[in-house]
Amino acid sequence: MRQNFPPGESCEPGLFPRTASAHNQTMPAIDSTPSVTLQQSLPGTCMTARQALASVFTHAVAQTRGEILIDQHCRVVGQTFHCTLPQQHLQCDLPAAGQGRVIVVGAGKAVASLGLGLQKLLGQRIDASCLIVKHQHTLDALQLQQHEAGHPLPDAAGVAATHRLLDTVHDLTADDLVFVLLTGGASSLLVATSDGIGLQEKIQVNELLIHSGADIHDINTVRKQLSKVKGGGLLQALAPARAVALLISDVPGNDPAVIGSGPLYPDTSDSAQAIQVLEKHGLMQQLPHAVVEHLRSAPRSPAALPAPPHLILGDNQTMVEAACEQARTLGIEPQVFDTRLHGNTHDCARRFSEALQAAAERLTPTSAPLLLIGAGETTLQVRGNGRGGRNQEFALVAAAALTDVPRCAILAAGSDGTDGPTDAAGGFADGSSMKRADEQGLAWQDCLDDNDSYTLLQQLGDLYSCGPTGTNVMDLVLGLALPPSLTPP
Repeated sequence: MRQNFPPGESCEPGLFPRTASAHNQTMPAIDSTPSVTLQQSLPGTCMTARQALASVFTHAVAQTRGEILIDQHCRVVGQTFHCTLPQQHLQCDLPAAGQGRVIVVGAGKAVASLGLGLQKLLGQRIDASCLIVKHQHTLDALQLQQHEAGHPLPDAAGVAATHRLLDTVHDLTADDLVFVLLTGGASSLLVATSDGIGLQEKIQVNELLIHSGADIHDINTVRKQLSKVKGGGLLQALAPARAVALLISDVPGNDPAVIGSGPLYPDTSDSAQAIQVLEKHGLMQQLPHAVVEHLRSAPRSPAALPAPPHLILGDNQTMVEAACEQARTLGIEPQVFDTRLHGNTHDCARRFSEALQAAAERLTPTSAPLLLIGAGETTLQVRGNGRGGRNQEFALVAAAALTDVPRCAILAAGSDGTDGPTDAAGGFADGSSMKRADEQGLAWQDCLDDNDSYTLLQQLGDLYSCGPTGTNVMDLVLGLALPPSLTPP
């Protein structure tokens, strides 16, 4: 089935392997609407500012795909698996033929690309597998078992897929070796609710937390108390087999207890802390009765088993380094603004825009273009009924902050290729965005008030759509400042 994306910018063709569900998609052409800075050409290239921003994003996320990271850090020598990282080295023996099995399981928005890397490395040594991916994030080239499920809200497909995963690791022995692949998104994709709590109640809790503006640490504190697999729950199911966890991190600080809600990491929180989180965000009165009763009467006990080795193959620092590399290739000077962007989306967007404007004002006619790079995950409090995501709203707030500011353009996008419950990854902005909205009779302030950034960016031709990227290392914000010599006379 062909799917036409809304007007906007597409990733460069051929850089991301096509997914099983998206290989017939028609990618959008670059919008031709005049856009002062976004449409300005860079010297020595055939690229506009818009295309340069997209090129940097595309390269940066491509270098954090799972198969790239496994190829860089993992190898098999004889019967031994090796993983070498800057601060960590692991080696473990693979089961001898007929004396144990190699099993690969996992969940996350980027788990298919990790599976592809492990498939290339281990090949026929893999005896069984089960990977849970977000809907439309499967890979054609992956021969391991893939099951699609819902994100950001769990669904019935996630329940069924999690049952299959648990069946895959049923009756393991001490001779077996399990590779557990985890990336951001696993918290929603792994669905095995605590007794007495149904799927709809789990969905309601997730929806309340996401819309409340709670950060990922608070959200996962609650999730762990309502799940049989999070917070070390999956670890119990793997015993007595050996396990190795390979991860792509989407959380600040790379805490393995937070990534995917730590299914192999014993939970140190309790139900009292979950209640504190819910009270802090004013959600206790809105919770389903069964959830309240569970939290008050059935606290979970932390898992007694020690966590297996957790190897973090890539994170947003990996992405930022790749962005810097691509910027230099294009003749643009990179400057890192912040690799731990967090807090209110609107506040972060204004702060980033102010820094970009200041950087542009320091440039001289002989300066190279400058790329300001931010990475992290801001928190968007949803109050309206519109359509969008935190990156699209970041772009819209930045556009308002940069109104009539020349020589500055921004791309804010999710590294996984999706932003909120939309088909866009994010959006572009420059100093002309609000003026173009006014000229088209678009009420941009109303769109902000209703969290309807998608609609406005779509009508401006400033959505950024690229489809699943095969990674998930939080969000990337790129701000391009052009020197005076590059602006129109």
